[in-house]
Amino acid sequence: EFSHIVFFFDRELNKVGLRFTNDGGEEGAVKLNKRSTGISAGMKSFLDYHNVDYTETAQYDLEFDEREGLYVIDLNRRKTAKKDK
Repeated sequence: EFSHIVFFFDRELNKVGLRFTNDGGEEGAVKLNKRSTGISAGMKSFLDYHNVDYTETAQYDLEFDEREGLYVIDLNRRKTAKKDK
């Protein structure tokens, strides 16, 4: 069980990397918020800094890159969420 997450951005490939850690002092570490339904982390500043558009709700597949040891979100493979009627 981890307490923090570190975000990475590959501008050339338009991908976000995620690495979970327990080192809250690590550069870029963001505290995870734990709830009974799962975990979340504030990423707005990261997205703003890298000019990632989040004006629409979207879903992305999460893949694990074993070579890099990171979970990866490919922002080029956006799945726009369907709105309930």
